Amino acid sequence: MKHLSFRRFCERVGVKKTKGWDLIKRREVAAFKIGSRTFVTRESAREFIKRSIEKGRG
Repeated sequence: MKHLSFRRFCERVGVKKTKGWDLIKRREVAAFKIGSRTFVTRESAREFIKRSIEKGRG
């Protein structure tokens, strides 16, 4: 699978749903919908985690 459900994304990166929606709204992660379900691309999730780690080191 090349994407994560929105819920799984939030669990994996350790954010609450409100923060997850904010990340999508600010286009910090790439998301798409299939019907009523929202998904985040795995690549986008990886990039977000990488940026978060680098930001923490800075």
